[in-house]
Formats: sequence, structure tokens, C-alpha cells
Amino acid sequence: MKKNRILWIAAGLLLLMLGGCGAGQKDKASAPPSDAPAGSGTTAPGSSLQAEAAAPTMPAMAVSGTPLTEWDAMGTTISLLSGSMVFSVYDGQTLRTYYKFSDFAKIAASLRETPGSPAEDFSIDKLTYPVYCLELPTKDGTGLHMLWTNGYLLTREGKAYHFPYDFDSLAKMSWDKEQVMEGTELSALNLSRYLLEQEGQWRFDYMTKTTVSLNPDMVEMEIKARSNSDYPVVLTNRSEVSLLYGREFRLEVWDGADWYSVPASPLRNYAFTMEGYNLEPGQSREMNHSLTMYGKLPLGHYRLVKDLFIANGNKRCYGAAEFDINEADARLWGDPGSAGSGAMTPTGYPQGEIQRMLLYWNEKIYTNTGDKVDKLSSAAVPVGIVGTVDNKQLPNKNMMATQLPLGTEVYRVPGVEGLFVKVSEDWIVQFREFDEATMGKLENLLP
Repeated sequence: MKKNRILWIAAGLLLLMLGGCGAGQKDKASAPPSDAPAGSGTTAPGSSLQAEAAAPTMPAMAVSGTPLTEWDAMGTTISLLSGSMVFSVYDGQTLRTYYKFSDFAKIAASLRETPGSPAEDFSIDKLTYPVYCLELPTKDGTGLHMLWTNGYLLTREGKAYHFPYDFDSLAKMSWDKEQVMEGTELSALNLSRYLLEQEGQWRFDYMTKTTVSLNPDMVEMEIKARSNSDYPVVLTNRSEVSLLYGREFRLEVWDGADWYSVPASPLRNYAFTMEGYNLEPGQSREMNHSLTMYGKLPLGHYRLVKDLFIANGNKRCYGAAEFDINEADARLWGDPGSAGSGAMTPTGYPQGEIQRMLLYWNEKIYTNTGDKVDKLSSAAVPVGIVGTVDNKQLPNKNMMATQLPLGTEVYRVPGVEGLFVKVSEDWIVQFREFDEATMGKLENLLP
């Protein structure tokens, strides 16, 4: 049957994880009331600890600097001229997000001057409401992401600090823009993965049960033979009406009784493109779903869930495909990066290795920008394939790489800066020349 490719108009299909906090659909029934005062330090549901002050006194321990000075050492540069500062306050039910497009240098300076020390004792049981999230723009586009609760600061890299900063005062500032979302779940916060997954186990007592009712009489989903984080799914329309679907999906995990929403890895910036596809009655169609954005997953039983729209109407139906993550799968997932399991490195790659994708071509070293393209341009010209991978030394000959699979296809597009690397059939990433002025010295990447 002829494939119809149409513009996807449904709101919400484009999901960007570039902000300091995200937004969800439903919160736990046991969450504190939405009128809890900001900075009240209400103890989180499931916690046996007593409420603590929102900004406790700094413990008597050696100061090791601040999170910002550690970012400086990694070569991350805050951009004060472009982008926006994003600040969010989450009270357990309501997420308030504020934007400031300029004049946030003083805030960056005050964060830099605040002493911090490693917090080895941090766990989700120390969490209290409100929870604060802050993102500062950086020159490389990744942003500095941090989450603060009860005197503890979590960074995008998964490090925890004692950090006595008055985040509540930021909510009282003058902001350029404000958004309010009710009924938001904890798992929607950008760094919640470090809260909800600890020591390779999900903390179901803090996670949100999903309420989706599947429609197996309308749509059937089956996962074909998967490879690493690529999950090819065959969708079959069992109904008598046309269905419309896109690339968006979500992941859920089973605790033996209920399904729970799985948060993505904070180390992965991602977005779903907006094209849509028709699925006619009786028709089957295959689409690959890359779970790279979730990083390394704990062992367990999962399902991939998709929303489909009934043509000529606003009604939805839901399909799901279940699968298991076992020990063998966990080993495969370990290389691309993890979040919440074991010792963390700045990008989630194994310790003792170069922590970035690097590629040598034409006497230059290129690195991934994090920008994913859905389809390779028809003007793309093959450059070669990755023939050597050594994750412990800088590449120094054509098609030598770090943190890329052997045989990875590489292309260039005339008139377009950089290279295009085909990590998988559904995952093409743009690379650009490594710039020491904004990314730090190459030598600093060596283990």
C-alpha cells in the first residue's frame, strides 16, 4: 500500500529534553498539597526522615570548591550572551518554570562563589519539597543542569554536593516569562533519574503509576530482533479505521503489579521529529525506536508505549510492546552510557576512557554535537567507515574514533559544516570540528 507521509500537527509530539525540568501528566496521590509554601522543606512521600530546613547549615567538612568550578575544569563555558536561564520550582504537584533571557551574570557569579562539598550521604530519602531545577546556557549548547533539594545539589553528571544556596530567593526575582503546569510527576524533572534509580534499582515508592489503557483490538505492536538500544517495532492496525502515528514513544517499567513511567537519562539531549504516518486497516508497518536517550537501564520488565490517533478525529488509542532487560542486555547497554547505575563519569562512558565521541578525518578531529538528524540529505557524500576504535587515546589517523562502533558510516554534505555519522539506521548525529576555545584542550579528555 502506498505510504503517505503527512505533517504531524498533534500538540505534544515534539518533546525536548533540553530544559532544566520537564513536564508530566499525573502525580502520586500521596504528594504534598500544591499550596505548600515554597522553601517549606516538606518531607517527600516515602521518606522516614523528619522535615529539614530548606537551606541547612554547611556541615563541618573540607570545602572542595563549587560545582561550577568543577565544570570550569572540564572546559564547560557559561554563555552570558546567548540562550536563557531556566529556573523551575516543583512542590510535588505543580511545576512553575521561569525564564530569563539576559542579565543573569550575577546569579552565575553567586553560584560560583558558594562553597560546596561532596555529599556521599545523599539518596532520594533526603529529598524534601520544594525541589528546584536550574539551567544555565553554555557555549557548547548542552547547558549546566542542576537540581537542588534540602541542601543537596545534583548535577547533570550525577554528582551530589552539600550546597547551601538560597534557591527560594530566585523565585522572588523578576523574570521575563513564567509557565505553570499542574499535575506534574517527579519523574518529569530532568535530573530525576538520579533520584528514582539508585544502585541499579528503581525506587518504585517514589515513581508514578501509569494509567494508560491499551487497545489491543485496534493496534498490535511487536518488537523484532533488537540490537543494543535499537528496538524495531512492527505496528499492525487491527481496526476498521485509519490510524495516525509518529516517532514519539515512552518507556514504562513493571514492578510486578503496576507500570511506572521511566525517566530519560540526563546525559542525553533528544527530540522527536514531527512527521506522521498513516496505518490503514489491516496494514503493518515497521519503525525503529532507539532507546539511547534512556542510557543503561536496570534489569527488569519494560514496555514501549505509543499513542496513535484515529483518523478524522481527536480520539487516541494506545499500543505497547513488552520486553525484558537481562544481564546480557545490560552489558550491551553499558557502553553507550548509563544514568544512575554505578560510578558516573561526565558523559556516562566507562571510567578510564575518553568521555566523548571523537573521529579523525582529513587531519582534523571531529566530535558529536548532540544534534540528531532524522534523514540523511540526498546530497550526502560517503567519507568512509570507522576502521579503528581506541577509547584510551586521541584518534590520529583517518576513520579512527573513540566511543563509536566499528564500521560506523560517515558522510559529509557539500556546503554544510561538519560530518554526519550514522550510528544506527535511526540515529544519525552531526559532528563538528573540535574547538579547543569552547571545549577545552583535547589533552584534557585523556583518561
